[in-house]
Amino acid sequence: MPRINLDQRRKARAAAREKNNAEPIVVEVGGQDFTLPAELPFEFADKAANGDLRGALSTLFDGDADAFFGQKLTFNDVMELVQEVASAYGFDNLPESKASAPSS
Repeated sequence: MPRINLDQRRKARAAAREKNNAEPIVVEVGGQDFTLPAELPFEFADKAANGDLRGALSTLFDGDADAFFGQKLTFNDVMELVQEVASAYGFDNLPESKASAPSS
């Protein structure tokens, strides 16, 4: 039976980040720095795909979500953040999803 060892793959990705001296992703707003996780949590994608942008962003800011959302963010702030997060995590060149088939 094939075995997929995600623990081993996580260690390899972490070692690659360390080897490449990958800098942490830091968001600065309201004079505060918020450090994002090294890898994009699956929960972020799951919540974003289901239209829960606030919930998705909360997964990135984890215990600092209340402080982050307390910064009186604008819509433009959030849209720029989403674009930068996609780029920082390497998802800025994903193909666009196809339009759904028209309903009859």
